[in-house]
Amino acid sequence: TPAQAYATLARRTREPLRSARAVCTALAIPAAETDRRLDDCYDALLANPRPNSEADTGELLEALGVFDVPKTLTPHELAVVDLFLTAIDALGDIRAGHQHGLTRWFTTGNLTAAYLSLTATKPLPTTGN
Repeated sequence: TPAQAYATLARRTREPLRSARAVCTALAIPAAETDRRLDDCYDALLANPRPNSEADTGELLEALGVFDVPKTLTPHELAVVDLFLTAIDALGDIRAGHQHGLTRWFTTGNLTAAYLSLTATKPLPTTGN
């Protein structure tokens, strides 16, 4: 997995940022997107790593979506994402963790998972419709 590849590289090189960048490069994630993703988590995960924490850091990077391979969505898929966003508005918003998951599914083109996740979500009592 990307998390395991990161852990192996980071353990061998002792360079967490370069290791994460190498995994992203191997996954063909564009350099600008890699920079944005790693900038978002650098201070918390890569700046001062704890000894022997490479596996945990790799799993966190993976859970945060750092290693998600972006998919170019078709016009039809983009229209579906717009409808999902309309549904989220009708729900009265959603939890931050749920939003993170949806963003990852939109990025990777996993619209079926996004749909199933949204169908299981109840509207907020005060703002949902």
